[in-house]
Amino acid sequence: MYVLYLKQSAICLRRLSGFLVLLVFRMQTIDDFQKQVLDRLSGIENDLEKLDYKFDTYRNASDKVERLATTVIIAAASVVVLSPLLPKVVDAVAALSAK
Repeated sequence: MYVLYLKQSAICLRRLSGFLVLLVFRMQTIDDFQKQVLDRLSGIENDLEKLDYKFDTYRNASDKVERLATTVIIAAASVVVLSPLLPKVVDAVAALSAK
């Protein structure tokens, strides 16, 4: 009876040893997968930072272009509006200086 118990215990130990080896292998596989996920996440974070920088640059550039366009429009409108008035202003200044 004692021998039978030892044989069953040995069989159980071999099975348990096999399960432990399988468990260690699966844990290594999970660790490898975790490293791959973390590497990809790091790459995504870097890409996101680059996109954020590009978006900020684009936004700043579009603000500057908008200011430039507004300035050009105001300058052109000033020339169009003030050019007919210039001769009258010159005549008024000349009349005031003559007195």
